[in-house]
Amino acid sequence: MTIFQIKVYNKDGKLKKVVGKEKAENLFWSQFYIDGGDQHTQEIAKEHKKTRGSKKICSECNEKFYKTKKNTKYCSIKCKTKRNNRMIKKKLKPQTKRQCKIKDCTTTFITSGKQKYCSDPCRKEANRLKNQVINAIVKEKLKKIRKERGSHVG
Repeated sequence: MTIFQIKVYNKDGKLKKVVGKEKAENLFWSQFYIDGGDQHTQEIAKEHKKTRGSKKICSECNEKFYKTKKNTKYCSIKCKTKRNNRMIKKKLKPQTKRQCKIKDCTTTFITSGKQKYCSDPCRKEANRLKNQVINAIVKEKLKKIRKERGSHVG
């Protein structure tokens, strides 16, 4: 396969830069290797990969590899995923048992967050009760306002 130089133009159609043949090949093979490619070409790409980039040691499996970007830390997606999953598990809060906050509900449930109610119906019931209290307070305030307005009018 022959790869030629690449010309990059800006939005006005003026030549912005020219990527040389060697760099164009490196770009092609690095992306081809990342995408998988076919078996025969994968072997060629592996050989080609050995000649570019700087050596680095994988932060996860401690294998040597050639990095293709400045901040590459892992030799493969598998190692990166393994590391990310481990970090997610570390960040999870410990799970605790709690009693549902609804008076009539005796359910105990396990949560790792700020959950107060065991289920959606209990949460909706709590909101309904809270809204009843708020509505009662608003009605009382409205009565006071109406009494004040009524006594000032007449």
